[in-house]
Amino acid sequence: MTIPKIGKNKILIIALVIVVVVGFYIFKSVKPKEEPLTTVQSGATGGISQEIIIELNRLKALRNIDDSIFKNPTFTSLRDYTQAVVPQPIGRNNPFAPIGTSGN
Repeated sequence: MTIPKIGKNKILIIALVIVVVVGFYIFKSVKPKEEPLTTVQSGATGGISQEIIIELNRLKALRNIDDSIFKNPTFTSLRDYTQAVVPQPIGRNNPFAPIGTSGN
């Protein structure tokens, strides 16, 4: 009885597949021992509604701000020096395209 010769590459591929399959089953069967750090909330206080509640609490905290700064003469003497941004014409679609081409 003759034993067929199998190439080294085929043996390596088979061994790699076996290692991957065994590794997959080992990692798949491992259960975390601790509870996850995040908690899932159920009910009406979900993600978005929880954010709204936080923002409302921040707005309620603004009621206690001292508004005397707005009556201060230094604050009232401040002037707005902003300038309007003038719209500029838009350049070429592709500034790196050779001149004379559409650049698309």
